[in-house]
Formats: sequence, structure tokens, C-alpha cells
Amino acid sequence: MQASAQARKAKAPFDDSDADIVLQTSDNVTFRIHSLLLSKVSSVFRDMLTVPHPPATSDTSNPEYVDGMPVVRVTEDSGTMDAFLRCCYPVPNPTLYIWDFAAIYRAADKYDVEAVKQHVARELSRYIPQTDYCLFAYVLACHFGLRDKARRAARQTLEIKREDLLEPYFPELELVPASTLVHLLNYRRLCRSRLADLFTPIWHIDSPENREGRPPLWELCYIESRPHCSCVVYVGAFDDSPPELDEDSNDRYRAIFGEGGGDEDMFDSYWVKAWCMDYMTRTAEALRQDNQHIHDILRDTTTLSLSVARACQCAACGPSGVIELTRLVREIEKQVEDVIAKVPFDVEAVCK
Repeated sequence: MQASAQARKAKAPFDDSDADIVLQTSDNVTFRIHSLLLSKVSSVFRDMLTVPHPPATSDTSNPEYVDGMPVVRVTEDSGTMDAFLRCCYPVPNPTLYIWDFAAIYRAADKYDVEAVKQHVARELSRYIPQTDYCLFAYVLACHFGLRDKARRAARQTLEIKREDLLEPYFPELELVPASTLVHLLNYRRLCRSRLADLFTPIWHIDSPENREGRPPLWELCYIESRPHCSCVVYVGAFDDSPPELDEDSNDRYRAIFGEGGGDEDMFDSYWVKAWCMDYMTRTAEALRQDNQHIHDILRDTTTLSLSVARACQCAACGPSGVIELTRLVREIEKQVEDVIAKVPFDVEAVCK
């Protein structure tokens, strides 16, 4: 058989003349290795190397030997075997690339080398924060059963628009069942929905004494209170129903509380200025549609400009409208990570 004679030799350190065994890959590359070292890191190789070879002969065409060393054929290609062996040898760990992870991890699992698995997992962490690769990283983490990395990669996919997330195809998608992607899409939908809930005014109402003299965008409906301007407002109740436009501002509180009112009704409702409600409604809807990046939605200049323009129609709100909306955006951006962290993600279901 001439295959061994025509085989290419691997690069250093897998071309040592004092090696005692040869691994030959599926693409006909020979790696000269030290069986003792490989036996120490891999129980599978230890068992393989105990199998006796046919005795060497003077026939140089004997496919079972190369330069007098026994040949062990492996199914991996030379690129995979080179990276795998470098993780096993006392040399610097190689820099791996994400499209090679699956094959290397599979080899590490096949040959029972935990150190190689750990190195692949560390290398995978480099790709999770990268929006171009986070879906790839998510799929691999699920396939490898790396729960923490799967959760982190799922979070990172929130920085990608849904249409961009599902557009690219890569062969590793076939390593996981369709349910893995379904769980991810459901997680994204729930995260976006919870973030949209931040734009429900009732969650931002604070007591008047904490406002430090700021003109409020919304406030509790005290019987005698009303906006200190002529702005149209929305009025809502604390029952999770959306606030409704109150077109008759002169009768707004009589309609809510009745003619007499009472102390027990003082905190049943709230109002929010219409120009602020417009920004919140538009932003919440954009979050639910999932067609823009989260922080781009929060700071969308078109949405902000429309609300500021409406605020400027009021002599009292105009000077403070930009400041108040900017403050609102900053407050909500601070809450984004806390909200996402509380959204459940069934990592056990995707990492089986």
C-alpha cells in the first residue's frame, strides 16, 4: 500500500525523530508522537496503544509501519488532530477558531481528554460577546452541554435583530434539535416583552417629595392635583390596564373620583403627559416588534424628536422636555440588565 509512503508529515512538534508511534489522519497526514505522553492524557489512546501491532518487517511498503514505527489511523482530519494534540502536548495551547470547535470537541470527547474540552470551552467564551458569532456560540454551547455559556450566549443574541439572527446558515445548526432555537426565540420574546413593561408609567411614579423640584412627566392623581400646565394627559388606574387619553382636562378628576372624592381615592389613579406617553408607547411597541437593537430603540432620535416637538408646544414643558426624556432614557437603560437577568431561560432543556 502506497498511502503511507505518500503521506505528508505534520509540522513540529509532531515530526520528532525520537517519536515511537505515528497517527495517520483521514487526509493522509502523519503525526509522529510519543505514546507515553498520549497514554497519560487519554484513557482511550492508552487502550488503543496496548493493542499489539503485527511485527515489523524489512518490507518498506508495509502500511502498518512508517520508518519502523507502528501506524494508528484516526478518522479526524489533520487540522483537527493538530489542534487536539497541541492541547495535549506540553506546548502553548493553540488559538482556536469557532468553525473548528465542534470537530475538536468531538475528538476530545471521543478520546476522553478533559483538558481539550476545557480549552475549547475557554475559547468559546471569546466569541459569545461578538454579535456576529453569538448564535454560533449558543448552538455550540448547547451541543456541548455548557449551560452557563449557553445562557450567556442567549443573552447576547438580544443585541441582534430577529431577522439578522435567523438569516445566516452554518452547518453546526444541524447539531442541535429545532427546539433549541425555539427556546431561544421564546426567551427573546419574553425579554422584549418585559423590557416593554418598563414603559408602563405606573412603574416610574415616585412621591412628589422625591422629585427635587422637577416638573413631573407623570404623577399620582391627588384629588386636587393636576399638571402645572395645559398639556393633554393620559389617565390610568393601578389595575394594569393601559392609561386612556383624557381629552376633557377640566373634568378629568371629577370623572375619576366623583363629585366629592375622598381620601381613600387619592392614590387610585395617575396621570401622564401625552407627549411623554407618546414616546413610551412607540418605544414599547418597537421593543415588542424585535426589529431593532435594544439600545437603538431606547435612543431612537425620530421617536424622541416627535415627543420633544409635542412638548415644545407647551410653554411650561418645552424647556424641560428634552432634559426629562433624556433622564427617563438613562433611568430605563440602567434597569435593562436587571430586567433581563430575571427572565427565566430553561437552560436544562437546551443542554441535554
